[in-house]
Amino acid sequence: MRGIFCYAVANTNEEYRKVVKNRMTLFVLMALAGALAIAAPLLLDHFWKNDIKEGLFDIYIGFGSGLLAISVIFWFMHWRLLRNENKLKEERIKSNDERLVEIGNRSLRFASNMMIASMYITTLIVGLYNTILFIILLINMCVLLLAYAGAYRYYLRKM
Repeated sequence: MRGIFCYAVANTNEEYRKVVKNRMTLFVLMALAGALAIAAPLLLDHFWKNDIKEGLFDIYIGFGSGLLAISVIFWFMHWRLLRNENKLKEERIKSNDERLVEIGNRSLRFASNMMIASMYITTLIVGLYNTILFIILLINMCVLLLAYAGAYRYYLRKM
């Protein structure tokens, strides 16, 4: 199984090396986001004496820890990939495989449709109890659909 963001058009190992380095930068940003998710409830609890619900505190720490750990692991995996020319070539060929790219595109389309459907159902249910959360979820759905429409028009002109 390939990751959602693991496809890149690179004809040479040097081009693919740049792609891998960009991914490593993304992993550093993800690790920082994880560290921030860990630090936020700790700082709120310690400095501002903000009363965070116990379950919510644990969720922040858990998600932050998971994001931080997986980012560090993936960064090291990519770092090792950059050091081995044969593995780099192997991964470059896999990332350009048209069959795998199409499978990834179809899977992403299916997952996007499921996400829109679940957001719609959640929005309808939450709307009965919390107006602010209802509006936030509605805005999220609109942003997703507008981003799709904008990206479609952009790539329609570009390709």
